[in-house]
Amino acid sequence: MKGKTKPKIHFDSFGGSGPLGVYLYDGPYGLAKECLEGDGVVFLSPNGELLGAIFDDVDESKDDQILISPVGHQIHVIVTNKKVDVQLKQLKRRA
Repeated sequence: MKGKTKPKIHFDSFGGSGPLGVYLYDGPYGLAKECLEGDGVVFLSPNGELLGAIFDDVDESKDDQILISPVGHQIHVIVTNKKVDVQLKQLKRRA
């Protein structure tokens, strides 16, 4: 996937958990699209390129979540002791 080699992470933790944003480009992002799998939304360009994603609720001490976008982007976050690792992958497009 094209974009920034290292995504920008924004994590708003309130009492141990909160939304976590993964951004591949600077905004604006437009309308959010619900994910096919996982709890969150993605922002896509008009041609389906992933611009960013927001996970609804991530635990700051330990968590492992995956979002699947409507066009097959997989965004995987792993959190260990407030340290966030993001893995991006393009899956085959769904019919």
